Amino acid sequence: MHDNPDVKAKVKKYQIHTCQTPRCFKSGKKLYTKCKYGFPIELCELDYLDEEVNLYKYKRISNDDVNIVPYNPYLLLLWDGHINIQYVTKKGIEQYLVKYIPKVEPLQFVNYKKDPLIKSFLELRIISALEAAALLCGHHFMQSNIQV
Repeated sequence: MHDNPDVKAKVKKYQIHTCQTPRCFKSGKKLYTKCKYGFPIELCELDYLDEEVNLYKYKRISNDDVNIVPYNPYLLLLWDGHINIQYVTKKGIEQYLVKYIPKVEPLQFVNYKKDPLIKSFLELRIISALEAAALLCGHHFMQSNIQV
């Protein structure tokens, strides 16, 4: 954990992973016996790239560190909320991009009064630069529940 008291407080408030069922132990129909996000994470003395699994392992020197989600102290102080910052390897960049760029924002349905200002605010959806460019070019995104 970080030495700066402000960062330490933010880490305790936002960055501690707490396993929850089914989020951590289920993916579709697949069940896991251990947290699918890897928590608690093993102790290690240094940051290093684990070539076997192509992931960075982060320094964790005490049991207080094993459930901390990776973060950047400067961004954590600015963001003032949960943030997951990790190194992406040269081998892993394609997988990361394929997984996250086309990801659809979650939708929520809310009952609200027929106030046009509230309605327009609640129906607003933030999109990524890539999605905005695609829409401006006339491309349409499609979502399917059929796995390919």
